[in-house]
Amino acid sequence: VPGLKWKLIYWILKMLPEQLVAKLP
Repeated sequence: VPGLKWKLIYWILKMLPEQLVAKLP
């Protein structure tokens, strides 16, 4: 399902920045 793939990609892109910010001092 193409929609499911894009939703997963969107979720990953949304989660990555939060993890990067959490690693900052």
